[in-house]
Amino acid sequence: MPTPKGTGAPLAPINLVSPGRYGLNTQNAASVLGPEWATEAYNAVFDITGRITARKGWLTATTSPMSGTPVVDVIHEYVRADASRTIISAAGSKIWSGVSSPTDVTGTATVTVGDNWQFINFADACIGVQQGEQPIRSTGGNFTDIVAGSGTAPQGNCGLGAFGRVWIADTDRQTIKYSGLLDELDWGGAGAGSIDMTSVWPNGMDEVIAIAAYNGSMVVFGRNTIVFWRDTMGSALGLDPATMYVSDTISGTGCIARDSVQQIDNGDLLFLSANGIQSLQRLIQERSNPIYNVSMNVRDYLLDFVNNESENEIRSIYAPRQGFYLLILPTSQRVFCFDTRYRLPDGTYRVTEWATRIKAGVRSNDNTVYLSVAHIGGQIGTYSGFNDRDASGNAISYDLKYTSGWLDLGPDLAGYIKILKTINGIVFTATAGNIMSVTWDFDFLNDPESRVVTFGTVGEESEWGIGEWGLMEWGGGGGLQSFRVPASGYGQYVRIGVVVPISENTFSLQQMNLYAKIGRLAN
Repeated sequence: MPTPKGTGAPLAPINLVSPGRYGLNTQNAASVLGPEWATEAYNAVFDITGRITARKGWLTATTSPMSGTPVVDVIHEYVRADASRTIISAAGSKIWSGVSSPTDVTGTATVTVGDNWQFINFADACIGVQQGEQPIRSTGGNFTDIVAGSGTAPQGNCGLGAFGRVWIADTDRQTIKYSGLLDELDWGGAGAGSIDMTSVWPNGMDEVIAIAAYNGSMVVFGRNTIVFWRDTMGSALGLDPATMYVSDTISGTGCIARDSVQQIDNGDLLFLSANGIQSLQRLIQERSNPIYNVSMNVRDYLLDFVNNESENEIRSIYAPRQGFYLLILPTSQRVFCFDTRYRLPDGTYRVTEWATRIKAGVRSNDNTVYLSVAHIGGQIGTYSGFNDRDASGNAISYDLKYTSGWLDLGPDLAGYIKILKTINGIVFTATAGNIMSVTWDFDFLNDPESRVVTFGTVGEESEWGIGEWGLMEWGGGGGLQSFRVPASGYGQYVRIGVVVPISENTFSLQQMNLYAKIGRLAN
């Protein structure tokens, strides 16, 4: 253990390699955390090496905006039987087709309730459902109301195209109707039918929020219950309604937002419950603890934002190439980004937080992430570049922000005062003139000091001026640059961070190092 002398004592280092590599931990932000956690990870993602990296921005892909420039509330990729694909969107009580020059394909479809459509690909058709509206349908042209050849089509809030049928909740949110085999127009003939969920909910009444296919089962998400349906025969279609039965139920948790449900590549389903983001796979494994969720480290912080949202407006995107599940909270102007490439030792996903006005989005088959934003109507953009846009479409910057937890330099030094002398580190940035503010704070006071680093291009020295120390230590490295700033102050616990304006510049935080002298024992 170092001699606690203060002056004359050796500098004690703490090295943060890939600082914040476990992502946000707001649940324990007021306590001491290891350097693997962040208490702020703002406008960031994780790159393939685990570094905190600037997220991308929004770039319009529309050259001829929709007439009237309505806000785009829903984006969907319609896949036809011949594998051709079209982006379908809902905006201004109309249905639109295409991205660069969206075409009004509302046709004769009745659209009176709004734009909260859930679009379903089924055989060669694209089917839209929303609460209180007649289902609508397109087979490549304009949409029309579904006119049932027999029976009555349901008008509920959610649906599923799977197992050779279309399954749609009815207006009572208790009945699920299913179509005839391979016929989305047959709602009363042979093979069509309905399920009365009022006789199924295990703990009294619930309501149908979402329907999904999972591992050969149909999953009905209530608000507080999850019900699994299988059949007795293991039919070629996967589920035969003539022999299906309730194979399992989970009580105490459910789904509160239809469009939060996403199937991810490992066969799992992620969804938003009243307890946060949950993994269906994990929930089945942890049946004794239904409140277990993959957002456990940000649970209360996340739910504070969720509680401000209309559940009908919450959206989500799963993008396997980018390695994330995005939960979009448009009223709060927040997106929570869950890194699905890597589970932490506690079974949760790494999380970062974005400040952005994303309204809706979808990942297409070619792995393009299409997005709409609330302040630019009539346009669809892509997750690309490193700028956001103002209401006029002009490029604007956004801040990448990382803040560590409260650090104590390990068990041998935890009880001593630390006199901070220097902060240095390594970042990836290849943009000349890019600046970074380095911050530090002591003992839960939330009154940080800061210094500014100005980076040169690779191989050049950065600026030296009053309050700035950004001297390059080496050139090369393909954008790797080092920095060193003098620091001051003292305390038992220290917290550090960086703030970087992002404007068409990439940035990754690779390593930070603190050097402090060790003083007396803290009181």
